[in-house]
Amino acid sequence: MSEIDAPVLAVGGGPRGASRLDHPDPAVAAVPAAAVWEAAPAGPVWLGGGEPTLRADLLELLAGLRARGATPGLETDGEAFVLPGVPAALAGAGVRALRVALHSPVAAAHDWLVGRPGAAKRALRALSLARDAGLHVDLVATVTRPTMDHLPALGALAAGAGVRALRLRRLRASGPAAAGFITLAPRYGLMELLLEECVARAAAAGVRVRLDGLPRCAAPRAPAAAFRAEAGPHAPGCPACPGAPLCGGAPADYTAVFGRAEFDSEAGTTPGRPVAAPPVPGVAPAPPPARHGRAPATRLRAVRRQAAFPDLGGDPQAGEPPRHPPPATVTLRFAGPTRALRAEVLRLAQERPGAIRVADDASIAHPAAAELLRECLRAAPVVEIEADLRPLAHLPEPVLAGLRGLRARHTGPTDPAAEALTDRLHAWAASRAPTGPAR
Repeated sequence: MSEIDAPVLAVGGGPRGASRLDHPDPAVAAVPAAAVWEAAPAGPVWLGGGEPTLRADLLELLAGLRARGATPGLETDGEAFVLPGVPAALAGAGVRALRVALHSPVAAAHDWLVGRPGAAKRALRALSLARDAGLHVDLVATVTRPTMDHLPALGALAAGAGVRALRLRRLRASGPAAAGFITLAPRYGLMELLLEECVARAAAAGVRVRLDGLPRCAAPRAPAAAFRAEAGPHAPGCPACPGAPLCGGAPADYTAVFGRAEFDSEAGTTPGRPVAAPPVPGVAPAPPPARHGRAPATRLRAVRRQAAFPDLGGDPQAGEPPRHPPPATVTLRFAGPTRALRAEVLRLAQERPGAIRVADDASIAHPAAAELLRECLRAAPVVEIEADLRPLAHLPEPVLAGLRGLRARHTGPTDPAAEALTDRLHAWAASRAPTGPAR
């Protein structure tokens, strides 16, 4: 195993300031030296998972590692290395390499993320001093939404700074970043081209790049060898996911916040001009076709590709192959927040189901059942319910009128109001023209 890809031992200890990142967590205590020695393999190893230079026993820890055949490197913020004599002292203690955190080449952005004014300037100074002391120097950056636009410049900085490797790591929803994950986590579909340019600029200068925990589809045109899957909970990856060791799939903390659209839309496209007919001036355009299981384009790369076509003919997914025919009948249950259920009905409408069936008492008892049933009537030509209708029977007349066209059967206890409602719904359904889903 090369030194660049050596394992990282978590030594604990928090950062120096009020970091906004997931790593290191200020609540993590320093790991006892004996535990670090026990876990250390022979050969190259990195000390990280905290700030090793904050440990008062660092020289003792290094001596114990060397006695066990380890050749340690430090993952560090670089702050200690700007102090007189520190680079030479650590080199003399057996440190072979330094991996300095620099999350952005824009100093204000890096300083804001780590919570320390002047931190970027000191990190760059540490790189120079460590190199003068004969150490191998690498860069590590956590990719965030506020700094993703700086990725190409970071690749250029790595190319010009004489570093051996650039490690870009995925932001996890842990530590200080957990509370702000939705604003700090970069969207894969938007940063793809920026990430690929960063990798290309660094690699062109001979800098070895590692993408730690980022899914393979985060930068499809980057070399596959750059990717390293991470341990931890994952959802299934995109349709072309190569699996471990290159990709762990869709990170669970990411999909829990942002959903799966960026992964599901990676099914590939059919090359060539879309075949949909362009709209005719003065003539109402045809509604877009069913999605047929196609996910909407969520990546900047896909948007640019579609923008190159002269006309999409009203179908933003023109050129993508169908994955399956529209469903004949979909069973839907009303459980959970109304907003999420409305979103699910909208998603079903885009698939053009032949019918939506709501067939359990709990769904009809949902506080927003009437509202959701009206949404279903807009989404499919046929909506059926077979349940206890008593929760609907005493709704105001204007609300009941919104259920016109619903096909219903009361299965609960005998109730005059519920039976009267069933009769009304039957009469309305018989008179309803099959207009199909609303556009």
